[in-house]
Amino acid sequence: MLDEPGKICSEDTCVGCGACAAGCPQGCITMKEDSEGFLFPYIHTDACIHCGLCSRLCPQNQAVQKQKSTFYMSWHKDDAILMESSSGGVFTAVADWVLKRNGIVVGAAFDRETREVYHTIVESSQQLSRLRLSKYYQSRTSQILPDVKTAIKKETLVLFSGTACQIAAIKSYLGPLANSEYLLTFDILCHGTANKKTVEAYLHDRERQYHKTITDFRFRIKEGHDGWQLGSGTRMKLFFDDGTSQAQNKYLDTYFVGFNSNIFLRECCYHCRYCGQERISDFTAADFWGG
Repeated sequence: MLDEPGKICSEDTCVGCGACAAGCPQGCITMKEDSEGFLFPYIHTDACIHCGLCSRLCPQNQAVQKQKSTFYMSWHKDDAILMESSSGGVFTAVADWVLKRNGIVVGAAFDRETREVYHTIVESSQQLSRLRLSKYYQSRTSQILPDVKTAIKKETLVLFSGTACQIAAIKSYLGPLANSEYLLTFDILCHGTANKKTVEAYLHDRERQYHKTITDFRFRIKEGHDGWQLGSGTRMKLFFDDGTSQAQNKYLDTYFVGFNSNIFLRECCYHCRYCGQERISDFTAADFWGG
């Protein structure tokens, strides 16, 4: 049988990182969506041996180790990569440095058919486009954590990117290996995380408004008279099955009005342990638009 969620850490602090599921020696923890669409661990109590490892692996049950930041303004020198990125393209520059040293890069990818966001591994610069562009809802990470541990044990350089709480999760999951010279971490300055269920509801509403089927969408764009250089890139762009597209007004678009007003974020995001100028990662990327 499945137990109720919230038994590993309190439900309002759970970040849905999946470290508990990845580390369970019995494989009896499943990450499932709750009624709102957020991922939580569910325990198959019949298989649980009550070892307590899940609680020990949970980053929310541990002290946060953060360091003072040094700030730089930077952007990628390749204009093509700059325009393919949501912001300045710094992630691509760091990732290429790792890949040139026969390393691997782990980050959030988007499946346009299922509309799932999930962490995956890329091993070449040509594959980095899968990890570019902002995704404003939660990525599934539990399935990738064991692969990261295996790579580090083999002395393969790993760049792990994600939100700050996902960085906390990989460090907690790795234990002593988190201090390895083969691990670099890169977090994205985060406003909070929504979920796929909310995005699906938004897209369905827009299809009814436009009377068209949406085939793809972007959370951020670099175009128009009020584009990214003026700090107005946080706009949704919808692509339709008839070949047309439509950029949304960021002041009227229901998704970003709700997101920026903190209406449908995950509960833990309202009291994040990882925000602030002191950071948990080796690198933190944030917008510096309009500077």
